[in-house]
Amino acid sequence: MSEMETRLERIEAHREISDVVYRFCRAVDRSDLDAIAPLFHDNAVDNHAFYEGDVPGLVEWLRNRHRNILHASHNVSNLLIEWADPDRALVESRVIVCIRYNPEGGAAFAKAAGLSLAVNRFVDVLSFARYIDVFERRDGQWKIASRTGVPEQSLFFEVADGTDITSPITILPRRDQNDLVFRLRRELGIA
Repeated sequence: MSEMETRLERIEAHREISDVVYRFCRAVDRSDLDAIAPLFHDNAVDNHAFYEGDVPGLVEWLRNRHRNILHASHNVSNLLIEWADPDRALVESRVIVCIRYNPEGGAAFAKAAGLSLAVNRFVDVLSFARYIDVFERRDGQWKIASRTGVPEQSLFFEVADGTDITSPITILPRRDQNDLVFRLRRELGIA
C-alpha cells in the first residue's frame, strides 16, 4: 500500500471511529439504548467506573441508572487516535457530561458519592472524564473492543426551583424516540 493510500485509509478510519464515539453519546443522551450494542464488538468489555463487564450488562446497567435521569448531555472533545496497526487503534476522548437527576435519582447519586443532599431536590451533575478505547476493525468495521471511563472531576448542584428555561415555542429534549432528532430522522427516511 502506498503512503497516500495509507493516509487516505487512516482518514476514513478516523471518521468511522469518531462516528462511533458520537453515536454512543447520542444513544445514551436520548436513551436509545438499543443503539449501543452495535457500536461494540461482540466480545467487548466496558469499565464505566460504576459498571464493569460485557456490553449486554452495560446496556442493562444504563437502563436502570438512567430511569431517574431527566436530561443527559455527553459532549466529546479532544478525540485523539493512535494507530497500533492497520486494524487496531487506541482512542482517547475527553467527555464532559451534564446530567439532571429527578429527586429519587439525585438522592441515590448523592448516597453513592457520599454527599449530603436536601430532601426532595433535583440534582445536576457536571462530570469531566475520558473514554480510553481500544478500537478494532473486524470484517471491515471499526468498533469498540474495550472501553474504560476515567472520571476526573464531578461537580454536584442542587437545582433551584424555576431554573428551566421554556417558552411556548421551546422544543424540549426527550429521552425517547419522540425526541426531535428521531422524529426528523423518520420524516427524512433516515431511520
